[in-house]
Amino acid sequence: MKTQVTMTSRERVLKSIHHEEPDRLPIDFGGMASTGIMAIAYARLKEHLGITSGEIRVFDMGQQLAEVEPEVLSRFGVDVISLGALTRNARWIDLSLEIDSEIEQNSNR
Repeated sequence: MKTQVTMTSRERVLKSIHHEEPDRLPIDFGGMASTGIMAIAYARLKEHLGITSGEIRVFDMGQQLAEVEPEVLSRFGVDVISLGALTRNARWIDLSLEIDSEIEQNSNR
């Protein structure tokens, strides 16, 4: 019987990088653009989880990628975070992302 060992996120990622077995697979949610989430999908995820705090901030306008907030990172036990979130400029533009009514109607079918 294998004993359950709880590792820190850093230990878990380092074990994986070194091809050793961590206590569980490391989770990356928004650690880089290719593991990010589109702002509209992120809004729907927060709604599904019942998270009403915070605000959705888009850091990549081309892909409309949202910055994943600490509450969501914690909820999923995320091990990898974006350093960009720690170093990004505080100048954000206040915008509203509207979901096209046709897209909304199709998703309700």
